[in-house]
Amino acid sequence: MSKPIAITQRQITAICKGAARAGFIAEIIINGVVVRLVPEAHAAKLAGGPSESDLDDELESWDEPKSGGRLNRTNNTTTGPGGYPLGSGRKGDPIQDWYDKLGFDPKTMGETEMRELQKIAEAKWRAAIPGTPLQKRERTALQQMVSFGANTPIHWSKVKNCGPDTTERLLARGFIETKPHPKHHESVEYLILTEAGKSAAEAL
Repeated sequence: MSKPIAITQRQITAICKGAARAGFIAEIIINGVVVRLVPEAHAAKLAGGPSESDLDDELESWDEPKSGGRLNRTNNTTTGPGGYPLGSGRKGDPIQDWYDKLGFDPKTMGETEMRELQKIAEAKWRAAIPGTPLQKRERTALQQMVSFGANTPIHWSKVKNCGPDTTERLLARGFIETKPHPKHHESVEYLILTEAGKSAAEAL
């Protein structure tokens, strides 16, 4: 399972709205699968794939503005050298807030810096989890897994309401371990309750 950065459903919604306003389509990676969130108005067009004329129009829509970035004339969105949309500089803007949280500057940074900053953010997120109260889904997952016993591989389908975020939180606490899918290594196939997790479950 891969979790570049801890993010809630509410934050995902905000980012998607911000991306839409900027003329972009949001993509989210879930268990190694790229999920593209497409506005309904564009879904039919995308389903059929771009035509040659669409591709030509897209290529011709880019130009070099005086600011040094790239301007997409189709949606008037300026991007930095790394291809990321420039932030608005306003607090409350989902994209700008996301950049500020990571410490990312689209004017000078690209994909390499984005990946490094996400790794740092993930490490900070993991370090902040232990010692915080268990969330409802974490408690529910532990209560289900304890019936299988500690150190026993449990297929993920046997544990309800234990999605990627809950799994990552339990991993950060040291309450579970995971085994990847034999073919899709970014996906979790088995959950394993640790002795610490068993003690936490029995204390609920």
